[in-house]
Amino acid sequence: MTHPRYLLTPIDETSHPAVPSTHPALDAAPQRPSRTTRVALILGAPLAAGAALLALAATGALDPDRLLIDPGVVATRGLPLARVLHDLAATLTVGLLLVALLLPRSNRAVGAVRETAIRWASWAAAAWVLSATAVLVFTVANAIGAPVSSPTFPAQLWFYITQLELGQVLLLSLAAAAAVHVITLLTSDRAWSVAAFALALFALLPLALTGHAAGADEHINAVNSLAVHLIGVTLWAGGLLGVVLLARRLGAALPDVAERYSRVAGFAFAAVALSGIINASLRLSDPTDLATPYGTLLIVKTTALLALGAVGAWHRARVLPGLRVEGRRRRTFLRLAAVELVIMAATIGVSVALSLSETPIGDATVNDPRRNLLGYPYPDPVTVARLFTSWHLDWIGLAAAVTVALWYLRTLTQLRRIGRTWPLRRTIAWCAGALVLLWATNGGPGVYAQVHLSTLLGQHLLLAAVVPALLVAGRPVDLHRANRAAHLPPFALPRASRRPGVLAQVLQRPSVAVVLFLANLAAYYGTDWLQWSLFFYQGRAAIIATSITTGLLLAAALSRRPGRTSDAIEQLLALLAAVAGLLILGWTLRDTGSILAPSWWIAMLYPDDAVLADQGRAGAVALIAATVTALTTSALLNLARRPRRTTEASA
Repeated sequence: MTHPRYLLTPIDETSHPAVPSTHPALDAAPQRPSRTTRVALILGAPLAAGAALLALAATGALDPDRLLIDPGVVATRGLPLARVLHDLAATLTVGLLLVALLLPRSNRAVGAVRETAIRWASWAAAAWVLSATAVLVFTVANAIGAPVSSPTFPAQLWFYITQLELGQVLLLSLAAAAAVHVITLLTSDRAWSVAAFALALFALLPLALTGHAAGADEHINAVNSLAVHLIGVTLWAGGLLGVVLLARRLGAALPDVAERYSRVAGFAFAAVALSGIINASLRLSDPTDLATPYGTLLIVKTTALLALGAVGAWHRARVLPGLRVEGRRRRTFLRLAAVELVIMAATIGVSVALSLSETPIGDATVNDPRRNLLGYPYPDPVTVARLFTSWHLDWIGLAAAVTVALWYLRTLTQLRRIGRTWPLRRTIAWCAGALVLLWATNGGPGVYAQVHLSTLLGQHLLLAAVVPALLVAGRPVDLHRANRAAHLPPFALPRASRRPGVLAQVLQRPSVAVVLFLANLAAYYGTDWLQWSLFFYQGRAAIIATSITTGLLLAAALSRRPGRTSDAIEQLLALLAAVAGLLILGWTLRDTGSILAPSWWIAMLYPDDAVLADQGRAGAVALIAATVTALTTSALLNLARRPRRTTEASA
């Protein structure tokens, strides 16, 4: 009988571990983990659970006298225990998938290790699904104050997961984890493994919408920072756990995998540290709050994370360089990693307790409905000057803008160190795109996006048209290829004849890209998506992500030098279609007598005539944008596809 794993797995050389390997250690029978590793793994879950219960007892969260409604001991104690198991299972799943993707592809025997990692990830994902189900059930029981054994509980559970946002996001996370389990159960193909890894990270995002972050002042930054924190911790701890579990199976490939993981861990630690600082600043009103039970737990968690960061830095500087030559260093690496995992497990338990404990600042809303909706004080009336002088930090937008700018400048610096040149106009275009991204998310357009439809549309068009056109004009792919070619020997360069996949070829077509671009506009302004994005963070995050993505696809398709006359005609028609779509949107907004997203404007206490007047201004913005898009996009894309001189690095 065919194992379900091979139903979707293509037959290739990596699927057969019997083929001899150039790494003798990989051909040997896999050894059991070391004694230290086994002890660390056995202690991990009980230690995390114990830390969570002790921390909750310290904050008084388990005190029956402090509960407004008591669903019983099973629900109150079961929720933190289920959360611990949930977080550990999610961490293990993500970590094993990460290691599977970090494995080199050149060695046949490594394919057997990859299959093992993905098979174990499937088991971990199954545990993730079961624990996520328990978290959902116990969360509902604690929210409604009814024991899970109550005859009415099933009906209340169904209402909670179908009608309330918290239940829906927990169900979405559970469904994503179930999809990860199915994919990893059916196939170990690398492309499907990438999809499973992305889904596993996506399954973490809905969790940022629960707990303190969702209902707090500055809730957008709170949700963003918590999402980054969750992903960073999961990659950091899960990756280390995956490396330790597979260390003896990896054999001679361990140094390569450990070095690759170390780079991921460095970025993950930076993300965890920055997001932790942001989240702590939103949960504490002043330094005296550190003396509260919540503040004490925060100090404990911070101390543990700093200690882990120091050990990781020592690993990278002292232990990793000796892994290739010294067997003793291998044992030192595994023992230190095992100690790290024990500390991480305890820290995860403390984190669960923090998420279930009352914060010093509380989640109480202020007596200002507009501030409660926005998450920050209602701004002064919008003017042209205030669009440039008003700022409100959006940490994700800031991090994205800084990251893309630093990556480009770092790659450019590496290229110039070896005497290669790069057109200044492309560097200026890329940096301008990063600056516009920063302004659109942190400046006036971001401040007033939820205050007026006209500024929301302006921000949308900046992210969907201006930023992508500038970034594409910077030719980042050419810069990366030029830098890679300059630093690799000729025999190591990839084959230039390799063609993109079928999906990539389809998305590169201007006609397809413009359809996606216009469909995104139509779906946002023609459905309830607009109102959903104004009320709920996930809707806003979705429109920002899809706008930038479809804009990049369209800009890339239009900037590609046409090989035939028909290609040039297709590009021209796609540009005209995009401009026509903006014109139609503008005239529709100007002439319509119905209000878009009416519930939002009612909640913002706006009269109907003011809303309709602003919709007219939004239509004018779209009409102006259509004209500007036609002119600036043509100029920028002509710049991007200008023939390169032989002195340029990308030639």
